[in-house]
Amino acid sequence: MKALDKMDNVDRGKLFAGWFPEEIQGFLEAVKGAYDYIVAHEAEIRETGEGVVFNADFWFKVAGNVAAAIEKHGKRLAKNQNLFADQLFDGYNALFTVDCLRKYQYLTNNPKFAQAVQLLFD
Repeated sequence: MKALDKMDNVDRGKLFAGWFPEEIQGFLEAVKGAYDYIVAHEAEIRETGEGVVFNADFWFKVAGNVAAAIEKHGKRLAKNQNLFADQLFDGYNALFTVDCLRKYQYLTNNPKFAQAVQLLFD
């Protein structure tokens, strides 16, 4: 295994999925919900910039890429940590996925999940 400071986001996503396989499906549903929310509130988000980490066009595109990967691969993402990491943590997709992870850590009742998010992605 690589040292933590030598891991990229795909490595970290794979490790994370391996540590918390029971949480992944719930997390994927939360990511889809986050995407649905920003689509439903697009005009308001563009106007206020609320919840947008980068410029709105870029953020909507990245969020759409992540949602498309979840739609395409469905439950396989929860069962295959390599697929999960490759689809959701590669390139710019990691920006939206990690943002969702940081928010989801407060929704789960698993304190170790929250600690892992902080360890791997903060």
